[in-house]
Amino acid sequence: MNEPGKRSWRPAKTLAALVALAAVLSAVALRVPAFHGQPRIVPDSITYLEANALRTPAYPLVLAAIQKLPGGLDLLAPFQLLVFAATSVWLSYQFVRTYERPLLGLVLEVMVLGHPQLVSYGFTVLPESLFATVLMIHMSFVLMLARRWNNGAAAAAGVSAAILPLLKPSGYAAVAGLAVLAFVHRGHWRRLHWLVMPAALMILTASAGNLLVRGFFGTQLQGGYSRVAYVATLLEPTTPTPFPLLTERLASALRPIGRELHSLPTIESFYLLAGNEYHGIEETAHREIIAEIGRERGRVVTDTSAAPNDTPIAEATDRLGGILATAAIRQHAGEYAYQTAANAYGLWWLPSIQTARGAAALQSQVDDLVARRPALARLAPGFRVVPLPAYIAIRLLLAAILACSVVGLFWTMSHDSLRRCVGYLALLLHGYVLLVSLAQPGLPRYALVVWPASALLLLTTAGALSRH
Repeated sequence: MNEPGKRSWRPAKTLAALVALAAVLSAVALRVPAFHGQPRIVPDSITYLEANALRTPAYPLVLAAIQKLPGGLDLLAPFQLLVFAATSVWLSYQFVRTYERPLLGLVLEVMVLGHPQLVSYGFTVLPESLFATVLMIHMSFVLMLARRWNNGAAAAAGVSAAILPLLKPSGYAAVAGLAVLAFVHRGHWRRLHWLVMPAALMILTASAGNLLVRGFFGTQLQGGYSRVAYVATLLEPTTPTPFPLLTERLASALRPIGRELHSLPTIESFYLLAGNEYHGIEETAHREIIAEIGRERGRVVTDTSAAPNDTPIAEATDRLGGILATAAIRQHAGEYAYQTAANAYGLWWLPSIQTARGAAALQSQVDDLVARRPALARLAPGFRVVPLPAYIAIRLLLAAILACSVVGLFWTMSHDSLRRCVGYLALLLHGYVLLVSLAQPGLPRYALVVWPASALLLLTTAGALSRH
């Protein structure tokens, strides 16, 4: 790194510029309709407001705390936007301090705080905005560690990584990524406990809290249920499970959908139509699992969404779902691998972004495929239509990020700490995409919440290359 006396930038002025830019971008976000594309309340919001056992505890706790303040939920949007904007400043400033590229730091802040779809989640009752905020906090401490090892920064990186799965289960990718971060900083192996132990303590504390309050040890009761909703189309009537009637009922309803999905000619058509079918599959799986629990107990069992604190029902739903999902994957491992690859492709490439002409052509192509496959529903219009210049720019940007993610894989072994930081970010993104694709459809909003990591990966790669 450059000696302090030779720096071509001044930290105080850079920070002031970042704060001023954030103020302007936040004012734009408050006034411009493009930054308010999400409704305030969506169906998933209810499960967070009622602290459903299917949800991780962090966001329900935030909502409960805000509701106790004067103004209640009306304070949520200003709070989420404020912390998101402040964290984008902090991340951009840490990037500039680490890579000494103030112009790129300003670009990073614009890429994050100027992203309408991402910022719009700050105005709705969903954890996406806070997830992106905590992710930026985590990456800020990772940047600090790239400059110089510090026990406090290491502990903060570990704690922030552990908070992510307490907001959304996909955050476990960051917890797993701590092993990569430890490898990147293997030269400080005697002090790596500062990185790992606080994270483990955070997750254990949250799990113990759930045991005391909700009656189960863990961060949430959704893993098994999510997986079966994702892979139920792979079940056969003869798939060996402890629940033959449930298996037969699910397979009879959903296996025809699975066969027709896997007969589609392209990975793009599979991705689009599988995502289109997901909610219907989830409803069928949920209904049949609840009915099976009722048969086991000899009484009618209510839907868990109507009884959010009924932990035994939620635990049974999660347990049955996990057993069925594992059996389905074992029987059709090849189809499951293809399904995982298709959703990873969707998360990296975002095929729902199209020009008007491209969207019409793709809709027509998919409609023709569905017309010959009666088990599949017609693709609901859901393309994000952009002008041709914007489409080209987006495709080039996504291609550049994907290229950086590949380059970064080789930089984890570098002797340069700045390149190793790029390597960690690349593996963090790959791990996140893989984890999501293994457990649920790669919906665009799952890619959106890690956009700050994608932007940082691109600019850290540019910063590392420009310093050599």
